[in-house]
Amino acid sequence: PDGASNVAIYRDQFNENTQQAKDRITKFFDTANEPRWNDYRNRFESNYRRWLDMANRHMGTRLNGQPLNGDVATIISESEAAFQAVREVLDQLTEAREQDAAAFTAEIKARADSATGTETLILVIGIIISASFVMLVPPLLVKPINAIRERLHDISEGNGDLTARIQLDQTDE
Repeated sequence: PDGASNVAIYRDQFNENTQQAKDRITKFFDTANEPRWNDYRNRFESNYRRWLDMANRHMGTRLNGQPLNGDVATIISESEAAFQAVREVLDQLTEAREQDAAAFTAEIKARADSATGTETLILVIGIIISASFVMLVPPLLVKPINAIRERLHDISEGNGDLTARIQLDQTDE
């Protein structure tokens, strides 16, 4: 941009944007406090400082109304290379985090599948126990009642012996 006011506006926007980027990456590194991220942090910091210093030096020159020293294409190329180095670190960092997320998702899915298998096994065991209960318990309860019913039926028909006792081989009441 030409003119001191345009350069100042550009510099302010540039500084605000670079600070936001720096704040975000710092927040990431603060929350991902693991040694494996240290290399990414160091490379980012180094490339970020180089890029920021280069860009601020060029903007300061333009802000003071002085022409850029050296070949403009070289200056832009150096600044672009520094920016690309920052971007490369960010891309690698993003890829590493995406791989972590994929691994975490696979682990959660495996645990969910395992839990589903366990739940199915528990359900089958519960059905077997319930079915056994349904098949074994009612006859135990109904057998004495049926014996009493048959005796009462015989008495009501006139064939029953009123002095006979109903024999139950149980110890409960």
